[in-house]
Amino acid sequence: MPSRQPSKPDSKSPASFRGMESLLKNAGKAFMRLEKGLPGMFYVHSVKPDGSQQLPFVSQGCRTLFGLNPRDVAREPKLLFETIHPDDRERRDSSIKKMVATRQPGRELLRHIVRGEARWYDCMAIPELQRNGDTFLYGFVFEVTDRKRIENALGVSERKLALAFQAIPDGFSILRLDDGMYIEANAGESKITGYSHEELIGKTTLELKVYAEPEDRKRLVKEFIQQGIVRNFEFQFRKKSGELRWGRVSGGLTDIGGATCIIRQFSDITVQKQAQQELKLSEERLRLALHAAGQGLYDLDIPSGLASYSIEYAAMLGYEWPGFNLSIDSWIELMHPDDRKPTLRTYHEYLKGERPEYSVEFRMRTKSGEWKWILSKGRIVSWDAEGKPVRMLGTHTDITPQKKFEAELTRQKVLRDEKAAQLESANQALMAALQHRDAEKRAIEETLFQNLKKLIFPNVVALSACKLPPKVMAHVRALQNNLETAIDSSPLASAIRYRDLTPKELQVAEFIRQGLSTKEIAEFLGISPGSVSFHRNSIREKLRLKNKKTNLKRFLSEMP
Repeated sequence: MPSRQPSKPDSKSPASFRGMESLLKNAGKAFMRLEKGLPGMFYVHSVKPDGSQQLPFVSQGCRTLFGLNPRDVAREPKLLFETIHPDDRERRDSSIKKMVATRQPGRELLRHIVRGEARWYDCMAIPELQRNGDTFLYGFVFEVTDRKRIENALGVSERKLALAFQAIPDGFSILRLDDGMYIEANAGESKITGYSHEELIGKTTLELKVYAEPEDRKRLVKEFIQQGIVRNFEFQFRKKSGELRWGRVSGGLTDIGGATCIIRQFSDITVQKQAQQELKLSEERLRLALHAAGQGLYDLDIPSGLASYSIEYAAMLGYEWPGFNLSIDSWIELMHPDDRKPTLRTYHEYLKGERPEYSVEFRMRTKSGEWKWILSKGRIVSWDAEGKPVRMLGTHTDITPQKKFEAELTRQKVLRDEKAAQLESANQALMAALQHRDAEKRAIEETLFQNLKKLIFPNVVALSACKLPPKVMAHVRALQNNLETAIDSSPLASAIRYRDLTPKELQVAEFIRQGLSTKEIAEFLGISPGSVSFHRNSIREKLRLKNKKTNLKRFLSEMP
């Protein structure tokens, strides 16, 4: 803006001249002090009517901000102009033209490339028209790079927060405390209430009739005022459709524009409420069923370790009910010492989710001091907000009769196993004796056969070759038949009979084993040598020796 013109002094007055000189000196000193005290650069930017530009004055701040010598910049303004970021030059030129044309102050945020890095500067100037038609822009520049970085970071954080606000699946909203008017709400709030974002903003919860019972809002506001923070406040709410559902609210108070507001999270817990009601009915049915079955029921509060028990549970251990109470510690105390460690390991593994179910057997001491076997089963039925188990329901069943029966079965099995072992031992001894007897029998038979062969066979062969009277030959034939019968019942015959050898083949096989030649066998049996060869081939075939180089005599000799 044009500066105010002071009244002209009398140039002929020495006093007036000296006063003007002193005033200018003091003003110059004040400006120098001001320049040193401000973190920026003063400048005078001259714009001529033809558009050419000069920088007749640049303060020492130019060195600090841009790393340039002020005198060099005053002589060559392009040294400074060329540091302007290429994307910002058009906007800077437009701002200068506007200030020259309108004579109004201007301000721009520009980037300069300084030492290879883009940095931000706040540039402001006041235009003033000179008598020669030039326009002077009296300006000041200071760096705002750090501020821009912070603003950019805050902008990113705000965008992230806005995205998170809308992405929360539960309802999330800001309402005025005094009348419950919606200031802001996310998509989750609209989904739960059934109202669009436009229908919620600017309306109060009373206008929308959100609370099924208006007294619930009064209680909620009272808790916010008294505590500042509310957690898990449950109430019935009405959707836009008129449907009544259950909701849960958690939140805190904050100040927005001088008004106390509630920032809250709103969840639809109707399904959970229905599940709780069904669970309650299921528990009641379970109690009735357990009462009919004579089983004991326990209800354990996991964090405190305290539990309540049914009448059947107390009676199972010989105690009176009511008045029978056990904590985790007293429960462990009644347990058999040998069963404590495995039982507790199973219990804790189930609580940590390492086991799919809780089922364990252990012994407990009754009031009378005896030990009873108990089958304990249980299931976690509720968790806290952090997902930790807080309640467990289960049953205790007296399985002492079953355990006694199992013990008796085990005892009977042991006795049976012992008797079976004894019988097996006796059977093995008997088999050994029978095998020994058979061996002796075979040895006797073999000895007998060998004696027949050595003592009788040679004589029979000799007699068969002689010319004897018919009566004598009849006796020889009878003797021959008896020998054939003996051969047929020999150990060799017994060993190979199962191979379908004929009686005649058995006789031939026995003679072959004894080492007789084909001619000798033919003479002894009264058949031709060709018949003996025929029987020999048949024996080889039935013994699966045909087309093999196996010696038949050796093979027959090695048979048992």
